[in-house]
Amino acid sequence: MRTSPLFLLAAFFFLIFLDVPGHCGPAGEIAEVVVTATRLPTPVDQVSGTILLVTSEDIEKMQARTVADALEGLPGVDLIRQGGPGKTASVILRGGDARFTLVLIDGVEVNDPSNPERTFDFAHLDAGDIERIEILFGPQSTLYGSDAIGGVIQIFTKKGKGKPSADVLVEAGSFQTRRARVAISEQKGRGSYRLSASSVHSDGISAAAESDGNTEADGYENTTLAGHFGFEGERGVSSGLDFRLVEAQNELDYYGGPGGDDPNYTGSADQTLVGGHVGAFLTDFWETSLKVSRNSHDRRDLNEPDILRPFTMEASYKGASVKTELVNHFYLGEHSIFTAGFDREKESGESTWFSDEYGPYTSVMEKESSTVRGVFLQEKYTADSGMAFTLGARRDDHSRFGEETTWRAGLSTPVTETLRFRALYGTGFRAPSVDQLYNPGYGNPDLEAETSRGWDVGVQWSPVQAVMASLSWHLTEYDQLIDWFDADGDPSTWDDGSYENVSEARTEGVDLSVDADLSFLSLGLSGSFLETDDEDGEELLRRPRMRLGARVGFVPVRNLRVSLDAQYVGEREDWGDATLDSYALVNLAGDLEISDRISLQGRIENLTDRDYELADGYGTPGRAGYLGLKAEL
Repeated sequence: MRTSPLFLLAAFFFLIFLDVPGHCGPAGEIAEVVVTATRLPTPVDQVSGTILLVTSEDIEKMQARTVADALEGLPGVDLIRQGGPGKTASVILRGGDARFTLVLIDGVEVNDPSNPERTFDFAHLDAGDIERIEILFGPQSTLYGSDAIGGVIQIFTKKGKGKPSADVLVEAGSFQTRRARVAISEQKGRGSYRLSASSVHSDGISAAAESDGNTEADGYENTTLAGHFGFEGERGVSSGLDFRLVEAQNELDYYGGPGGDDPNYTGSADQTLVGGHVGAFLTDFWETSLKVSRNSHDRRDLNEPDILRPFTMEASYKGASVKTELVNHFYLGEHSIFTAGFDREKESGESTWFSDEYGPYTSVMEKESSTVRGVFLQEKYTADSGMAFTLGARRDDHSRFGEETTWRAGLSTPVTETLRFRALYGTGFRAPSVDQLYNPGYGNPDLEAETSRGWDVGVQWSPVQAVMASLSWHLTEYDQLIDWFDADGDPSTWDDGSYENVSEARTEGVDLSVDADLSFLSLGLSGSFLETDDEDGEELLRRPRMRLGARVGFVPVRNLRVSLDAQYVGEREDWGDATLDSYALVNLAGDLEISDRISLQGRIENLTDRDYELADGYGTPGRAGYLGLKAEL
C-alpha cells in the first residue's frame, strides 16, 4: 500500500491524540446506543468502525424537513441534488458511489429495484417522523449482504409511547411552499401504535440552473402516510408491523444547462414499504427474530410535445424486493455474543421506454427477477477492560452469478481513561441489478458482482462528559465495477454498448469532528479530506477534496433556541470536463416556545444568498425563508 499524504496527516493527528495524558479528566460517558454496526444494541464506544448518529433532537434543532436535509454537511457525506425540492437527491459516503450504500428504514431495505443502479432517492423521505439516523461507513456486506459495499444508512422511525398524544406542524415559506404534518401515538399496556401523515407543496425553482437562462419553475408535491404497531410480551417476546406509503409528483426539465427548460415534462414516484417482525428469547441465552418485508417502487415520466421539443417521451419503471430474514443471538456468558443468521431476497423489475424523437423507438423489459440467499456469522467479545472485538463472515449465493464470500474484523479498545482506539477491516460486494442483467437494450447476463475491501482506523477522545473528539483514516478499494462499455468507441451510437465489469476505483480520506454540548451552548466542528481515483488515475466526479462544517446552538433569551450551521465545500470535477466551484453555505434556524406545548419555528436557508451547483447545469435555491407552528397535544 502506498503512503499517501492523507495517511501521513491522519498519523500526525493520531500522535497528537495519543500524547494526551490519561489524567487530563474523567472519561466522557457515551450514552448513545446504536444497532446498525453489529445488529445488536451496542454502545458507540464499542463500535470498531466509524458511525455517525443523527437524533430527532438534532433534526429539530436544524429544522430539517427531509432526511436529505438532515444528512447534508455531515463529515464523510456528500449530497448530490439535481434541482430544487423533490428533485433527485443521492447520497455518497466517503467518495464511493450512491449505489454503494444500502438504505434501511426500520430494518427494511428501501433501495429502488426499478433503478438501473438500485440507488435510493432521498428527495421524498420526510424527516418529521424520524427518531434517529445511523450512518455506518465502509464495506458492511458481512451483516447486510449486497449493496452494503460502501456503507449503510439506517433510519429508525418514532414509535408510540405514553398517553394518547398528537404532534402537529404547519409551515409556509419561499417558493409558495406549504407543509403540514400530523401524528398520533399511544402506548397502552403491552401494545403501542403511531400513525402519521404529511403533505408538502412547492412551486419550486427551475431544475435546470437559472444562471443558464432557465426561468420556468418546476413544482413538487408529496403525500406520505406511515405507521407502526407494536407489542411487547413476556420473556422478550416482541412483534411489530411498519408501513410507509409515499406518492410524489414532480415537474422536470429535459436536462441541466442552457436550454434545459421544459414546460410539460412531469414525473411521479410511488413507494410502498411493509415490514413485519416477531422476536423472542427461546431460552435464557438464545434470542431469535424473524422479519419479512416488501419494498416496491413505481416511477413514471411523461414529456409531451411542445414548440421546442415536438416529440413524446414516456417511461415507466416498476420494481419490488421481498426479503425474509432470520437472526439468532446466543449470549454465551458475560463477554460473548454469537450471532447466526439467514436471509433470502428476491427482487424483480420491469420497464417501458418510448420516444419518437429519433424514431420512434421503444424499449421494453418484461418482468425479470433474481434471488440471493445469504448465511452470516458474527462473534462479539467484550472484555472487562472495555476492549470489544468483532469477527464475522458471510456467504451469499446469487441465482445468476453464483457465490460470493465477505468478512470483516474490528477492534475497539481503551488506550487511556479518556482515549479510545478502533480499527476495522472488511470486504463487500454488490450484485448487478435486474436492469443491468436483463435489459434487452444494454443488459449483460454475464455480469459479476462488484467488490470492495477497506480499512477504517480511528481514535475517540473525551476529556469530559460534554466533549467528544473523533478522528478517522479510511481507505477503500473497489474492483470489478460495472460501467458502460462502448464496443465501437463512438459515443453517438448506443445500440452496440452494454454493461461490463471494467472499472476500478480507490478512495482515501481523513474525517474529524469535535462536539461540545453544554447546558447553554452547543458547538460542533467537522472536516473531511478526500482523495479519489479511477483505473486511469483520474479523480472521481462530484467528490470534493475538502469539506468543512461548523454548528453553533445557543439560547440568547429565555424560551428561544437559535441554531447556526455553516459549511464549506471545495471544488469538484463533473461530467463534460466541467468544474464545480467551491462554495460556503450558512443556514439559520430559531425556535420560540410560546407555551409548554406550542412553539413558533422559523429558518433562513442559504442566508448569504450564495449561487452554487451540486451537479453541473442544475439549479439550487437562493436565500429562502420559512415560518411554522408546532404543537404537541
